[in-house]
Amino acid sequence: MLPMDHMTRTRSKPPWEQAPPRSTRPAKLSPKEKKQAAARARLAGRRYPNLVDNLVAAAASHGSRRLPVTRGRRTLARSR
Repeated sequence: MLPMDHMTRTRSKPPWEQAPPRSTRPAKLSPKEKKQAAARARLAGRRYPNLVDNLVAAAASHGSRRLPVTRGRRTLARSR
């Protein structure tokens, strides 16, 4: 059996537990990003977008990598 050191993993914190970045100013979502976040929330069965919906919408508009759109338990790859 391996020692306990090898069994534990270091995981990053979820977005709501992370401190905001110090080097950037807070930016508001554009109307297009707000619509994308609202659509993602509706797909998940929520009335309003949460922090993760807003983060995904903001990252997608800034040319980030392909981000998943979730619908229930399935994950669909979003095409650009």
